[in-house]
Amino acid sequence: MDGLNSPRLRFKTSYDETVYPSRDMMRRQRILSVKNMGLQDIPADVFRVANEELISIVDLSKNLLDGLPNGIFVLEMNLSELNLSNNLIRFLSPAIAYFKRLVILNLCTNGLTELPDEFAELTALADLNLSSNRFEDVPNCIYKLPHLEVLSLADNHIKIIDPSERGFGGLKSLLNLDLSNNHISQVPPTLGNLTNIVFLCLIGNPFRNPRHSVLEKGTKAVLAYLRNLIPSEDSHTQY
Repeated sequence: MDGLNSPRLRFKTSYDETVYPSRDMMRRQRILSVKNMGLQDIPADVFRVANEELISIVDLSKNLLDGLPNGIFVLEMNLSELNLSNNLIRFLSPAIAYFKRLVILNLCTNGLTELPDEFAELTALADLNLSSNRFEDVPNCIYKLPHLEVLSLADNHIKIIDPSERGFGGLKSLLNLDLSNNHISQVPPTLGNLTNIVFLCLIGNPFRNPRHSVLEKGTKAVLAYLRNLIPSEDSHTQY
């Protein structure tokens, strides 16, 4: 039961609950879901109520948003999962760094070409989906995410894989890496040294080696194949 001082009792909902999730719905589902509604913005009161209900998961996918809604920053201390996929975001505000507790972030199917440097401050981030955007390079800020486990960069325009300690080699927690359907013309053999990766997808790129027959054998086989291409004196070195 909520006590008399519960934040849930402080304010009445001032937005149209036939359009946006009601307080009771948020309370029951433990998520703020405002998806597939063709919205260009979302009233600040929606996020205020979500904050009062201690909501930590927000789904704003399949709308017409071109950035972070202004009202969302009230969730700064609680937000752990944010879905902004299938919107019209071409520029991500540096203010994304306010969400220090964000663990899962989905930005797929937008128009992003870069990320702000402040993105590196999302040190709790473990799952990042940037597929179906317009990246030509992997943003350097991604390499600074110490707890990143899952990264999807499929269906972009990425040309180069950097397996060095300045690149993917520095992501010691990385388990899943999807680079399928990009413009990668060469796979560095030293990528095979990243044995922490348990799922690697490289299909749909124009490189000739490894061949498709190797890729079909799975991640372990691909990494082992790449390691065998490294000169013996460099087999434990990442460039």
